[in-house]
Amino acid sequence: MCLRTTPNGSQERDQIGRIVKRSINGVDGIKGAHAFYGIVDELGELNTAINNHDMVNIREEIGDFFWYLALACTAGRFSMDALANKTVELELIDDPQISIDHLLTQVACYASACKNIIFYNKAKPTMEPLAALIQLLMGLCDHYGFGVQEILDENQDKLQKRYPEKFSEEDAVERKDKEDV
Repeated sequence: MCLRTTPNGSQERDQIGRIVKRSINGVDGIKGAHAFYGIVDELGELNTAINNHDMVNIREEIGDFFWYLALACTAGRFSMDALANKTVELELIDDPQISIDHLLTQVACYASACKNIIFYNKAKPTMEPLAALIQLLMGLCDHYGFGVQEILDENQDKLQKRYPEKFSEEDAVERKDKEDV
């Protein structure tokens, strides 16, 4: 659904806002929407970093991707540890570009589940796409020789520096963690 820029545009945005804000089938709509958009964004950034062979940003984008997956787990009331240990029929391939293709497929599955929950109220949260995304990211970490816990710790440190008290839009724009780069 595209939003039109008409005098009624604000009413349409308000209606979508109300839909997203409600809790549907046990899913926190705001956290779920934030997680979904973040996952899509990080997939694009990770793809760019891989195509540019930029090891620093590959590492950072994997950490950001994991953060949004954790947010999706919180929104859907799933345990990230349980998802990481869930058996998903995936062929892990030692080719980062093919892994991006697999990530894209799983993000599309996640998008479909989100759409069905938010707009049609007809599906319950599903763990499979999230479990597959976690496993694919773990496979990328293995490929590049990154420790998953190191990536998570670095991401936590970055976010703590960016948001010392709690999230704020001002801090999101200011990005204090980028000042010394």
